[in-house]
Amino acid sequence: MGFKTELTAVKRKDHWSVKIAWPNGSISYFGNFSSERTAIGWINDHRWMTTNIVTDPRLLRCSGRYKAR
Repeated sequence: MGFKTELTAVKRKDHWSVKIAWPNGSISYFGNFSSERTAIGWINDHRWMTTNIVTDPRLLRCSGRYKAR
């Protein structure tokens, strides 16, 4: 499993939303955009959500604390 969030513009009934696929496998939908263009604009403004900010694998542990040496 990757540690990256994916953002995708999706058509839902009479509006557009952003589908958020989280690293843990869960899916969320955000927004009520009037067009695909505005949904993609939101994605471009929030591209930081797709960046793995934590690069040290020792910090990705599910339990315990990380101690600096």
